[in-house]
Amino acid sequence: MLFGRSLARGHFGEMYSDGEFLRVSGWMLNPRRQFTSIDAVLNGELVATQAPLTRDDVARALPWIPHAAQSGFRIELPQVRSGDRLEVLGRRGRRVVARLKSPLRLDLDRAVPTPPAELLRRVAGAPAPDNFKADGFKHFNDFVDALRRHRAVTSIRRMLDWGCGCGRLSVYFLLDGTVPEFFGCDIDPEAVAWCRENLRGGTFQPINPYPPTPYPDHFFDLVIGCSVFTHLRRETQNVWLSEMRRVIAPGGLLLASVHGRLAAYCTLPPGSGLMQRLRHRIRGPEVLASGFSDSLEGDHLDGIAPDGYYRGTFQTRAYTLREWSRYFEILEFVEGCLAYQDLVVMRRREDS
Repeated sequence: MLFGRSLARGHFGEMYSDGEFLRVSGWMLNPRRQFTSIDAVLNGELVATQAPLTRDDVARALPWIPHAAQSGFRIELPQVRSGDRLEVLGRRGRRVVARLKSPLRLDLDRAVPTPPAELLRRVAGAPAPDNFKADGFKHFNDFVDALRRHRAVTSIRRMLDWGCGCGRLSVYFLLDGTVPEFFGCDIDPEAVAWCRENLRGGTFQPINPYPPTPYPDHFFDLVIGCSVFTHLRRETQNVWLSEMRRVIAPGGLLLASVHGRLAAYCTLPPGSGLMQRLRHRIRGPEVLASGFSDSLEGDHLDGIAPDGYYRGTFQTRAYTLREWSRYFEILEFVEGCLAYQDLVVMRRREDS
């Protein structure tokens, strides 16, 4: 089977409290397994079961997945508190074939400022504030959960959100306030300017598309990169891995996402030449030596990034472990962690 462990692509589109109920909506699917019911599990206790809702927008976006339309959910939760944990389970009969989880926050609409529509489009592909906030909160918690498995959050003195955009994750680290010194950087100067004006407590700075950054050697205990390597050519990935190694202190961590096999299946039509090559690398009996493709061009940063810089980049787990371990000690590879991206947890070696 291509996807085990209930891997799913999914997004939270809303997390809104009216004072009486918390309304949580979104969609999820396992590309290979249709589910017939959806469970809502709050703090480990089943609180609701429903049939999948129809999402024509998902069907239009993923027409090669026959059951894409039957992927929606909308859950009303009374008497919840910020910090409660919700898990949404897609079942086929009794079997769980998809899962999506996130802590809950009741004040997203009030606590999190809304960036301009154009900045939302550059980061998330669409100017949808509710989705930007709810999905960003989930991603923040995915990063923090992975961090906690390898290091106490309270031990992080200084961190960097590399490729912060308009603060999709930065805002939650700043609201949390556990890390004393928070920095963010991006090649989009307009997004950085918005962060400076709207996100208190952080130091935000524009950077060039290629290293070096202005930060000193060994400056950070933690660097995160959400959906950055996913858009870089192989050679550009390598120079940025080298730069991250320079600015991270010995023993410090780099947490970064990549497009892996789930992202490829959910993004590329099966008949495309690229998808056929990736499927061979991922599923075939012989894994190709490279396991990497950066052939798709993207337009999210047209006019900001150099021509040809912004890509749709896909790489196998084997490639990532082999090539990235030249720069960092790889501690963990979490498949399908961030909606549909994989999360790589790396540590700078003490003697490097």
